[in-house]
Amino acid sequence: MNKTKIFSILVLIFSFIAFALTFLLYTTREDEKEKRMLAEQENIILETRNNEFLAQINELKSKEDDYKIKIDKFVSEKKDLLNKVDRATQEKERALEKISAEQIKAESVQKEFDDYKKKTSEIVNDFKAQNQRLLEKIEDLKREAVKRPVASMSVVPQQSFTQAQVEIPKVVVSPSNSLQGHVLVINKKYNFFITDLGKQDGVKIGQEVSVFRDNVLVATAKVEKLYDNLCASGILKENAALSVEEGDVVKVSK
Repeated sequence: MNKTKIFSILVLIFSFIAFALTFLLYTTREDEKEKRMLAEQENIILETRNNEFLAQINELKSKEDDYKIKIDKFVSEKKDLLNKVDRATQEKERALEKISAEQIKAESVQKEFDDYKKKTSEIVNDFKAQNQRLLEKIEDLKREAVKRPVASMSVVPQQSFTQAQVEIPKVVVSPSNSLQGHVLVINKKYNFFITDLGKQDGVKIGQEVSVFRDNVLVATAKVEKLYDNLCASGILKENAALSVEEGDVVKVSK
């Protein structure tokens, strides 16, 4: 009897233990299954996030490439702009140098023009003075021509009164194939001179001009600019021993 009870108790105990182990095993399996499911969900979430991060990284790389292209373009445009600025600066400096040179040249030309104007004014004043003396001389000759017939009216017939008793020397002009004048102003810098012959004397652009001193050929030139009473001639060839001076005789071929 006792053995049967003990055996029954042992069977109950082992049954309980088996049930407990079965339940524990089942519970453990369910926990592991749930954990695997959670792990799989987390993996899915992680993969989704990883894909999102990869997409964002690719987008950032694409934007980075665009920015690099824009930066390279900006750098290239900046270099072109700097080159243009350098060229503009160089052109400005050349223009300023040219303006400065032209200003110096203009001042030199103005000075030469002032000197020429002064000399021309002196020549004109001298010409006016000589012209005035000539007019006075003509008036004196006229008065003398009028006085002489009156003083001898009783002797000289009336018809002869029209013939002046005072004889005025005649100016004999020998025929020539050239016009003759004189050098007024010389410009050594630009190698030309100005003479007192012009349009009114029949001078024309391109005519050959010869300069003499004491019948010796000093230089040959060509008329380049023409005015009413003046002309400017550029020197073509000059005597090695002589140079053109003011007052030299000028002959222009007709």
